[in-house]
Amino acid sequence: MNITGQKFGRLTAIKFIEMRKNYHQYWLFKCDCGKEKVIKMDCVLCKHTKSCGCLNLELVSRRSFKHGMSKNRFYKIWVGMKQRCSNKNSAYYKDYGGRGIIVCKEWMIFKNFYNDMYKDYLKHIKIFGEKETSIDRKENNGNYCKKNCRWANPEIQSSNMRSNHLITYNKQTMTISQWSKKLNMNRGTLFSRILTLKWSIEKAFLTQVRLRRKRRKK
Repeated sequence: MNITGQKFGRLTAIKFIEMRKNYHQYWLFKCDCGKEKVIKMDCVLCKHTKSCGCLNLELVSRRSFKHGMSKNRFYKIWVGMKQRCSNKNSAYYKDYGGRGIIVCKEWMIFKNFYNDMYKDYLKHIKIFGEKETSIDRKENNGNYCKKNCRWANPEIQSSNMRSNHLITYNKQTMTISQWSKKLNMNRGTLFSRILTLKWSIEKAFLTQVRLRRKRRKK
């Protein structure tokens, strides 16, 4: 029986490994948390095994850690982060899980995420407010983990987007968003000139924006 590519709970079958006693097949599976593990196929098919073990850890953690934060924005950020990386039905999956970005195994348990990030979250919202606080990966192609994450406001996140291109002019390097502020020019206009119209940097920066004339009413 070939189950390559099929998903069972959090496990996706990668390849057949070997046949052991009593003709039991053992397959290599990849869990949503990123860990790979060899598991007996029968255990997966009968739904006895649904993950590499991380699911049980989460269930134990939920029972032992009563956080009372299910309606808190911090908790919703954690849920959203996992959805983007593991739920193929998420509208954002293609930009996260679809690119191979995962939530580290430790953070699949809310208690660990809470212990690592909550104090800094409180500090950030005290300055910027809850609506201006979201989780941001320092390295945009990196995973969600303590080493690679911080709290950021929209401006910081915007400058870290992979769609932002670094532009060097007069020995100064900044993103298009940052240059648009410095030049007091619309970001969309600057983006179009450089990346769509393929203008030179100097022409894009120095050409004045034409003002649209208002049509006279007849």
